[in-house]
Amino acid sequence: MAVPFPEIGRVSVDKVKRHLDAGDPVVIVDVRSPEAFAAAHIPGALSIPLRAMLDGTHGMPHDREIFLY
Repeated sequence: MAVPFPEIGRVSVDKVKRHLDAGDPVVIVDVRSPEAFAAAHIPGALSIPLRAMLDGTHGMPHDREIFLY
């Protein structure tokens, strides 16, 4: 299957957990619907639905890793 944004790679849940457990300065973005975000999400995650995420960067920092889920 072709990746629509080849510059965006996939990472394992374990890798993200290691970053969070280590206190690394990362940004977690939940691209699901606002309703899904309200029901449950990773603590500290930002809610930016995928359609909105594709429309702009939303001021995302360039000095840390950004994980989308």
